[in-house]
Amino acid sequence: MRSWTRVTWLQDIPNQYVHFGDFDLAGINIYLTEFYPHLGPERSAFFVPADIEERLAASGSRERYSAQFARFGRMPLPDPRVEPLVQLIHRHQKGYDQEGYVE
Repeated sequence: MRSWTRVTWLQDIPNQYVHFGDFDLAGINIYLTEFYPHLGPERSAFFVPADIEERLAASGSRERYSAQFARFGRMPLPDPRVEPLVQLIHRHQKGYDQEGYVE
């Protein structure tokens, strides 16, 4: 019997998993460490909205980026599909809450 984790139930169903988390370094790290290793590229993806660059630039949090950079600024990116998002976050030096999309 396998021990339960947050992702166990996802492994047991055939659905694709699309991660809708914060658009910051810590949010990407959660996806890369807690979901991607168990589901792989065939079953998981990180949702990146088309307007994320505009939202980062206009109302992203520079404080959040600064607080997260030491820990996550140079994290490995085993899923190359998140590299463009990480580059945007570094370019603007800001993070953005997922709640900004839920209005």
